[in-house]
Amino acid sequence: MCNLYKLKNMSREVAATFGARDAAVNSNHGAEVYPGTPGLVVAEGEVRQMNWGFPLALTGKKGRALKPRPVNNARTDKLRGPFWRDSDEWGPCYSMVTTEASAAVEAVHHRMPMILPRDLWPDWTSADTKEGFERCAPWVGQLTIKRTDEG
Repeated sequence: MCNLYKLKNMSREVAATFGARDAAVNSNHGAEVYPGTPGLVVAEGEVRQMNWGFPLALTGKKGRALKPRPVNNARTDKLRGPFWRDSDEWGPCYSMVTTEASAAVEAVHHRMPMILPRDLWPDWTSADTKEGFERCAPWVGQLTIKRTDEG
């Protein structure tokens, strides 16, 4: 859950689902998205390619700057701004938003990705996500957990 997600849809299909403009027509996002690699984001009315994870600047033992590592999950109780932004290191980037686990997920993990009901899509894909943050909650609908051998 935390370090891989799959999106097999083309950018035009994502755009059609969200009623957004496809600005990622020639993107190079993969069907499997790992931290630090390109994925698709619906932001401000368009589908865009961004890198998954906010760059975290680290310093080595001797005080030298190390290569930034991606912070790929942002907790709903700590995130206070849009979950996408520009960075000097990687350009456009985004974070997966997580919330407390629902009853169906809590046996597997104490947190889960935020699943948006359709009525929240505009609040989370616009430039002003304040209303979306105010309505963060674990998913209450039906979920199916499919365990794999991948851990």
